[in-house]
Amino acid sequence: MALFILLLVVAYFDYRQRRIPFLCIAIGLFYWGARIIYQGFFCETLQKEQIVGDVFSLMIIVVICIIMRSIWKECMGVGDVLLLGMMTLVGGRKTIIGSLIFTFMFLFGVSIILLVKGHSKKATVPFAPFLLMGYLTWLLITYY
Repeated sequence: MALFILLLVVAYFDYRQRRIPFLCIAIGLFYWGARIIYQGFFCETLQKEQIVGDVFSLMIIVVICIIMRSIWKECMGVGDVLLLGMMTLVGGRKTIIGSLIFTFMFLFGVSIILLVKGHSKKATVPFAPFLLMGYLTWLLITYY
């Protein structure tokens, strides 16, 4: 639920102002850290394999995003990369992979529509609203 609320706020700011507030990223990372500390003190088992897997997934996603930014300069902003990283830690590996699949499907559809309508190939599209739609689709498919 916390990830959904953070994504909702970030998607609003990204759509309206074309920027991602770093405060939301910091809140998400603080939430992840607090959850890990809580599990360490109050739960019987701290799922170390899950934490290591999520951190490893975070490193892979950040490296892929950095490579994409170096090849295509305008493909993603730094806030988008940080948002993906925060989502990886808070939501986990399966959530980020499923969300990204649906996110890129939505982005592909909207990009085709924009190109058919005659928009420039250089037109920018905010990434966070599509990430929110991909996350919601992933939640609906996996939990309902």
